Amino acid sequence: MLTSVLQRRWAGLATLILTVAALTAEATPAAALVARPLPNGNFEAGNLSGWRVNDWGVAGDGWSANSGTVSPVSQFDIPAPPQGSWQAVVDQVNNGSHLLYRDIVVDQAGLELVLTLWYRNRTDVFFTPNNLNPFTNNNQQVRVDLIRPDAWLRTMSAQNVLATVFRTQVGDPASMEPRQFRMDLSRFVGQTVRLRIAEVDNQNFFQAGVDAVRVVAPAAVQATSLPAVAAGPSPRATAPMTPRRGPRYLARGPR
Repeated sequence: MLTSVLQRRWAGLATLILTVAALTAEATPAAALVARPLPNGNFEAGNLSGWRVNDWGVAGDGWSANSGTVSPVSQFDIPAPPQGSWQAVVDQVNNGSHLLYRDIVVDQAGLELVLTLWYRNRTDVFFTPNNLNPFTNNNQQVRVDLIRPDAWLRTMSAQNVLATVFRTQVGDPASMEPRQFRMDLSRFVGQTVRLRIAEVDNQNFFQAGVDAVRVVAPAAVQATSLPAVAAGPSPRATAPMTPRRGPRYLARGPR
């Protein structure tokens, strides 16, 4: 008799445990299923570790981690980092084509790419040919694309550009305040894609900044805090060509 009572009690306890577990699973928010944040996607390491750059143009021009509200090369006023104390900023004193990029593994369904972008075009007009070469024709643009990781870094072919997150166009305003952009990655599940942020200039100074780059589940897009990573070197690729350089832009910022 005692054995029968104990068996009934254990059965009841097991049912209770399973019920609590089921309720807990149902209550788990979608944010708990978020993919790992991109290392240094918020640039709070104070450098470009986790990213790669490729520059055509004058040594010293290009992308760098920046804090504050002054562009690192031309000394123009720029927006403060949209999140935290650091952001990636592209700046220059001469014609150039500057890429900031990294590969993203889309290892589960329901993910989005989220980033914040701003720009300041000091020549007030855009030229947007279907190339990223500053040495052949008028070219003043910034764009954010997902490309095939095995494609040429400056590819613009439809076969290699998988999606465009943002691009400037002729007639766009000369400046854009920090703005968040989102891209659904569902079509790329099981693939690796390359995030490429490209700036090209041969008319005048042109600054752009990116911050808070992350891959998240949709319910977690509003998250604003990402862990910093340890400081490390940022690999910098050199141009596989000798660029034809024009004169330096005539006037720098007001400092």
